[in-house]
Amino acid sequence: AADDEDVLENLSVHLLKGLPQLLEKFKADHGSVRLLLNLPCHLQPHVISDKRHTANFKKLLSMLKTLYIDSAGKEGVMQPVAESIKYLTTSSHSRAANINSMVGEIGQHIQDRLTDAIAVGGANGSAKKSKKKSPKKSADDASAYPQAGEVDLDKEFSLKVVLKQLSTLYKTMDIEEYVDIDNM
Repeated sequence: AADDEDVLENLSVHLLKGLPQLLEKFKADHGSVRLLLNLPCHLQPHVISDKRHTANFKKLLSMLKTLYIDSAGKEGVMQPVAESIKYLTTSSHSRAANINSMVGEIGQHIQDRLTDAIAVGGANGSAKKSKKKSPKKSADDASAYPQAGEVDLDKEFSLKVVLKQLSTLYKTMDIEEYVDIDNM
């Protein structure tokens, strides 16, 4: 039994060290990322709590945050990231403050994007899209400016993406303790 515990501890140590690098390496391969995101639930809480592994744990959290934010609109990645985050928030270890901070940052990012998507002018908050004018076109040429439908489609897409992010995180875990939902 002691050998099994040592094996699990060594596995957790190596997993905590290597998982952020693997997620970074394979982030463009959604199938691999989904498989890799099944691994955080196998981390031993005492390894996560060990001060010697703080840097690796913070790298893992940073990578999870990046994957969640960047996974908007990518099929099948957002949910496994949210489940990994949920596991880390519910397992008993001493890194709760780090996880709470990361979930709060994701929530703030979603809130900011939601505000931008609702604001006049679409996802980037500007009233007009910037388009380079062709040197042959004059300032009076209407085709040099975005059409109303273009801005509306961008705004609609951005709103859809950010609502999907919010919905996925909200369905997976109780984010109300990390994010002020009432002010969204």
